[in-house]
Amino acid sequence: MELSTFTVKLFILFIPGLLAFIIIDNLSIHKTTKKIHWFIYSVILSFISYTFLLLLKYLYAVFVPYYQFDISTFFLINYWRKIIQAYYIRIF
Repeated sequence: MELSTFTVKLFILFIPGLLAFIIIDNLSIHKTTKKIHWFIYSVILSFISYTFLLLLKYLYAVFVPYYQFDISTFFLINYWRKIIQAYYIRIF
């Protein structure tokens, strides 16, 4: 029996929810879970984990702007360039 790429992608998509459900299942005291609960809870927990990840990425993009350090905008470099140019003009 071959696994299609779609099946593999679905399995990879459900890994965070499956891991979360295994952790929750082992840490909590409850009745035995049915196989359908494994599927339903892993889908729900996967959705929650990916939503949380998206929220973290959004908050990171909002609160940490992409700032690239450009040496030409650095105050001291511009200041020293002006001083060097002034001395260079005085010398010649």
